[in-house]
Amino acid sequence: MGRWHSWSLVGMAIATLHIAQPFPSQAVSVTEVARIAKKITVLIEGANSHGSGILLQRHGNTYVILTAYHVVEKGGQYTVKTVDGQRHAMRPRSIRRLPSVDLATLEIESNRDYTLATLGNSGEAVEGMPVFVAGFPAQEASVLGGIYQFTEGRLTANASRPIQDGYALVYSNPTLPGMSGGPVLDENGRLIGIHGSADIASTLVQEGNGSSTVFVKRGFNLGIPIHTYLSLATPSRPTTALPAVTPMKAADYFLAAEASFQRQNFAPAIENYSQAIALNPNYSEAYLGRAVAQIFALVPNQDFNQLGEELGTKYLSRLTQGNPILKDAFPPNPPTPLLETFMRNMAERPGTIQPDIAKAIALNPQYTEAYGVSSFLNLLLGNFGNAIAESERALALRPNNSDLQMIQALALFLSGDFRRSIAVFDRLIAANPKSTDYHLLRGVAAFMMGDYALSRPSWTTLTQLTPRDPMPFALRGVTYLLEENFKASLPDLRQAAELYRQQGNTQSYNQMMQVIHQIENR
Repeated sequence: MGRWHSWSLVGMAIATLHIAQPFPSQAVSVTEVARIAKKITVLIEGANSHGSGILLQRHGNTYVILTAYHVVEKGGQYTVKTVDGQRHAMRPRSIRRLPSVDLATLEIESNRDYTLATLGNSGEAVEGMPVFVAGFPAQEASVLGGIYQFTEGRLTANASRPIQDGYALVYSNPTLPGMSGGPVLDENGRLIGIHGSADIASTLVQEGNGSSTVFVKRGFNLGIPIHTYLSLATPSRPTTALPAVTPMKAADYFLAAEASFQRQNFAPAIENYSQAIALNPNYSEAYLGRAVAQIFALVPNQDFNQLGEELGTKYLSRLTQGNPILKDAFPPNPPTPLLETFMRNMAERPGTIQPDIAKAIALNPQYTEAYGVSSFLNLLLGNFGNAIAESERALALRPNNSDLQMIQALALFLSGDFRRSIAVFDRLIAANPKSTDYHLLRGVAAFMMGDYALSRPSWTTLTQLTPRDPMPFALRGVTYLLEENFKASLPDLRQAAELYRQQGNTQSYNQMMQVIHQIENR
């Protein structure tokens, strides 16, 4: 059977889809939308791939699953997990990609009755309306990896001119890798799009050598309208008529800006955001998008990882230099070339960054992402008081957001408000207990307060997470030493000395052995 004949059969089967009638006058409850989403959303798993999908059609015992093509592009065999927990093997060779877009279908066999998606009218979706995204985050993306997630947001753009791979919808819902291919639903629980791309503007801050990160998200996620699927899956008669040329609207410029941003072409992105604002002066998302694009343009090579590390080492060194014990662990005046370049660029080319963020918040006082970006920017600039205040505003709107909590914890820590920072680090650790960063900063904060017993659980955990690192052994031993519990201090100090010896760090080894000898000769 040829490829195009297969697609003609798909087109003929469109009649089996649940096409929405004109929208009811009143939306159903969010709880009802969540119930619908859970029934129609499936988990798709392969040997090297993880994603989500949508129960779209049924022909006898054959179900058609709609998903993003990049979820299944690696080929091979996939399994589909439905709402009842059943796992279904994909029908062999059933993956079919729609031409020129990031969409594909695959098939499973089951005699069970599953709810199918009801299709909405994506052409009538308007900016600002509530939308809902469902899917299964990947294990590496979240501590909730593999667990179904349902998130609420607002439609940011519905462009008439899609960008590459058919993306035309932009929405603010929190999403994670692994949710690609899941449904984008309107307030009536009708399918208006297929989720495909999370916000790529994840500004990364990393402290120490752990794996914990801070992502400041703008809240711009991309989806493909359901009408794109319908237009490609439904056979159409050839025509020689040229498509009508329509002027670009604000949403089109916004999407064009997103396309440039994804390619890290920040100058055209800024220009397109400006065009969107010119057409719609109340476009809060365009103001925030323009601000973030300008921030990215000021960071050499967009190396936010290094920028965050330099920020941490600069202020951590400054904080610990007055402590006779910790000062040796964090060298004075560490080089921070990238941070210095960013600060200089910010002073010389401030652009409209801060006015744009302020405007976005003025237009939408509930704009969590705008508060988050403002908090992150103030953190980079060393304005810790402002960073704390903005993070508190954001967390009042989204209290369990770990990204915002991390910014707040860092701002509190770097400002010297150690006790409050510990409370936030404890919440972060509860959600991510293997983060070496959180344990390190919590331990240093308690140590700086002189509460050595409070710091000790952090060093104990780090000895387990990083058993080849001498520092947590040394610091735990020192906490006992400062409490004059000499017997308890010796095993840790000896272990630290041995690890220093193995690393060839003669100076630290000799210093540790000197302390050990003094204790033994008391």
